[in-house]
Amino acid sequence: MVKKENQGSRPPMVEGPGCTRNGRKAASLVGRRVVGVGGASCVKLAPIVRSRTLSDVFSVGKQLWLVFSDDNSGEHAVRFHFGMNGSLHCNSLPTYSHSAKVSLLLKFDDGSQLMLCDTTASEADLDAARRVLQTMAARDVCSD
Repeated sequence: MVKKENQGSRPPMVEGPGCTRNGRKAASLVGRRVVGVGGASCVKLAPIVRSRTLSDVFSVGKQLWLVFSDDNSGEHAVRFHFGMNGSLHCNSLPTYSHSAKVSLLLKFDDGSQLMLCDTTASEADLDAARRVLQTMAARDVCSD
């Protein structure tokens, strides 16, 4: 019998490699338009992401940035930090049994969804985020 990883326990702590994997999962949704927003951070982030297209995703360390764009107001970034228990689920529900707090749930125009649980989420200055990426990428062991 094969034991399923994390069954009945907490999700694994997200370190650099985990955040990099999460970024790759989220990057699979680039080019899709957000049609629905939910979760604990919905009130502050919905105006930034609703009806915009996910145009870029990048990560450094335990931080993940999602970049949204539209024709009228340019690009906006949202920064996520995974902390000790944060997780990202692309088109799936959490597989572990603890009660995860949904930080942000994004529903896209093609029916796909992105759920971030137990993360801190905030609007980010996109230029500053890209400077962090340039500065830190060379020191990030998970960087391409």
